Amino acid sequence: MMKILFKSTLQSAKSSFIRQNSGLTALELLITLSIAAILFSLATPGFSTLISNSRMSSSLSSLEKNLKLARIEALTNQGSVIICGSINDSTCSESTSWKTGYMSFLDIKNLGRPSKTDVDQKFIQLVQEQPDNTSIHISAPKNYIRFNSDGSALENNGTLWICDDRGEGFAKGIFVTPIGLIRSAKDLDKDGIINVDDSENVYC
Repeated sequence: MMKILFKSTLQSAKSSFIRQNSGLTALELLITLSIAAILFSLATPGFSTLISNSRMSSSLSSLEKNLKLARIEALTNQGSVIICGSINDSTCSESTSWKTGYMSFLDIKNLGRPSKTDVDQKFIQLVQEQPDNTSIHISAPKNYIRFNSDGSALENNGTLWICDDRGEGFAKGIFVTPIGLIRSAKDLDKDGIINVDDSENVYC
């Protein structure tokens, strides 16, 4: 009798030990997955915002770098350099959107566009289509920026800004001054949206 009782107790203890060390039960696994799902849902918006901000900052940095390069080339070559939107990497687009890409080139004959006949036509930079959900817009007299041989942008300066699917409130921009300086666009009227000029907000 004692032998049977001892054997039964040993089996019970063994079964308990196996249950404790065999991993999660179905209920425990369900609770763990539920908690993980909640934490993931809370983290996802912040992670998405981080990616969007990084993408926009990268596009803005690239645009600023290429504007500065265009100005340097104008000074170096003692000639006009234009930076404009383009859909084919060889001609300027008349659109105010540079979503499809942009380019800069030495405007040898002051045509306001690349020369199709001059074999010495110099292209400075070609930038491909913007990342998904990101677009560049411009507000300037001829929808391009022209740097003159002295580095100024008189009569052809303007504001460029970058938007994503979050709208105007998240837009970031660059203002090219008449003397050719490159500055961050400001929210002059303090309404949370950067301005093209003293009164007009950017649009996306």
